[in-house]
Amino acid sequence: MFVLGLVASLLIVGLSDWIIYSALKIPVYLQAETKRSLGMLAPSIPLVLIATGLRGILEAKHEFKSINLVRVPLGVLMFVAPLCVLPFSNSLVAIFFSLLLVRAATAIAFLYLCHRSMDNFTKITLSKAVIPELLKFGGWMTVSNIVSPIMVQMDRFVIGMMLSMAAVAYYATPYEMVTKLLVIPAAIAGVCFPQFAKLNAQRNIKDAMALYWKSCKYIFYLIFPAVVFLILFAGWILHLWLGGKFSEESTRVFQILAIGVLVNGLAAVPFAFLQGAGRSDVTAKVHVCELLAYLPLLYFSVNKFGIIGAALVWSLRVFCDGIILHKMVNLIVSKNKDSVQSPSTL
Repeated sequence: MFVLGLVASLLIVGLSDWIIYSALKIPVYLQAETKRSLGMLAPSIPLVLIATGLRGILEAKHEFKSINLVRVPLGVLMFVAPLCVLPFSNSLVAIFFSLLLVRAATAIAFLYLCHRSMDNFTKITLSKAVIPELLKFGGWMTVSNIVSPIMVQMDRFVIGMMLSMAAVAYYATPYEMVTKLLVIPAAIAGVCFPQFAKLNAQRNIKDAMALYWKSCKYIFYLIFPAVVFLILFAGWILHLWLGGKFSEESTRVFQILAIGVLVNGLAAVPFAFLQGAGRSDVTAKVHVCELLAYLPLLYFSVNKFGIIGAALVWSLRVFCDGIILHKMVNLIVSKNKDSVQSPSTL
């Protein structure tokens, strides 16, 4: 994971000129600071990947209380740290450095918890027998982990290139607000994943599907009221927080994205089920197909309908994603029960 993070860091540094001058078209007076900030951002990528891997170990051991004791305060620090920097400096470099420190603290905290949870953590050995399965399962997961962020971030890149950075703000602000609701399904799916893996390893499909539908039901009950509230009061919220101009430009985007978030939240459960069943190849193939359809459709929609087009295409993509993943779960369970794999040996 560290090696992958290092490669990604080098790519960001190597492509920084293209990102600044061509992709985002940063104004001249901000280009130097942006380049230094990207240089500060690059080291955080290996830290994020290491922290994610360590958190996965803790999740496999059902250490959810310990995980939350780290994630909650340090998650808050991700927002508080830049605010603490502002009285002393308004430099983007200083803000990125504060975020880098938080990422480092997160990785160190998870490393400590892994040491505490596993007596022989530093003496872990790899069995040659599991290497092929590890490479297959991890390889497909890597495909998903590369494709998914591209789909998540590409809308803002396309808006920035085809419209303006102001349009990015009008789109990204409601996006960042409404997608915070995805914390709920992510938390539920994160807890369900090791249980799905355990039940699939035991070939206990009945209990696995009971947990599956119960999780979907709870996610819907928790998110649906919030989505309805946001749709009804989107304009008022944006006007109160950011003013009339922002409300005028972003209300419709906010409402469309809110609908998409509800569907996307429900898709977290089939995603966790497929991963727990050892079928990371299914999710990866679905994501690659989505990407191939999403990019040209996004380009056309932004060109034709602006940021509302981007919101519509994003919501359409997550709707298709959710439907396909649910269908794949049903297909695997109903037609191929005996071949459900388990990643527990990994």
